[in-house]
Amino acid sequence: MTQKNILKILVIMIAVLSLFAVSCRKASTSPEPTPTPTPSGNPTVFTVTAGTSSPIRIIKDTDFKAYADGNIGAKVGGTSDYSVTIKEVKAKSETEDVVLDASDFTVDKNTIKLSDAGIGKFSGKNLTEKQAKEYTLTLTYSTTANVEPKSREITTDIGIVQNHLLTKQEFTDYVKKWKWQANSTAQANEGNIYVNSSDGNSSVQFQVNAANFSATDKTRNYSISGNGSGTAYSKANALNIFASAAKKDDNKSNPTSTGYESYFSDIKGLKTVDSDSLNKMTLYLQFILNDDTALIDTELTHITNANEGLSFELSLTTSNDTWQD
Repeated sequence: MTQKNILKILVIMIAVLSLFAVSCRKASTSPEPTPTPTPSGNPTVFTVTAGTSSPIRIIKDTDFKAYADGNIGAKVGGTSDYSVTIKEVKAKSETEDVVLDASDFTVDKNTIKLSDAGIGKFSGKNLTEKQAKEYTLTLTYSTTANVEPKSREITTDIGIVQNHLLTKQEFTDYVKKWKWQANSTAQANEGNIYVNSSDGNSSVQFQVNAANFSATDKTRNYSISGNGSGTAYSKANALNIFASAAKKDDNKSNPTSTGYESYFSDIKGLKTVDSDSLNKMTLYLQFILNDDTALIDTELTHITNANEGLSFELSLTTSNDTWQD
């Protein structure tokens, strides 16, 4: 074999080896196949359970109007991203004179209220205050969240109650029933509140039945004077006595209610405020409405406000009478 032929063979072998190396590099840089994803487990379950509802409350002024929204009371699990629609409404009483349908309600999550059309259906009807008209609602809960199933259905009962509308006349008549007898086994007459002195030896009388309610100045809804015994009286004690007398008198064996339960669930003594003179101070009471009572009279609404309350300006008129802490 000549030297020329040997060089040709070497060139061919080098070319073959180069092609082989290139193909190997391409093979080594090829992408790995995409792995098959591993299942992440079962999807989140969308659950809806019927609970205890609270009624929709309406009042009658010149006509019926909304007062407080109701609550469906359902418990929802799996997601907070859902909507509620009413599928069916059925009165629980076969003789119900107010027939409602789905369009008479509006629902937002757990909150339910009557639409204007729904309230309008009560016009001309005679409702019994504090007595619920009850309806069974079929509700559909739907969601687009990553849960299963995408909808649930429950049934629940919703009541519609006409609250009693507390008037100023009713309230002022109620105040006139308050009574409290300090330092005595005898009972005070209605409208008379006795506050005992700091030393416990005497008392001063305030006649709430002789005072007129004023809405003009909220710092003195009632302004009452009392003849003391020329001694000191506790502001905190007076506040406690007025708050207590607003509920029941101090007859330990047989206390008489003022009837406050008809309108209120509690009465709180808020505070006392000093005046420029030692013989005058103002106390404030807060009235907590019960569930069946409504108050819209703007001359009275402040009595339920913890930052305002019903005010009594109490003046001691005997020489040397003073209010003290």
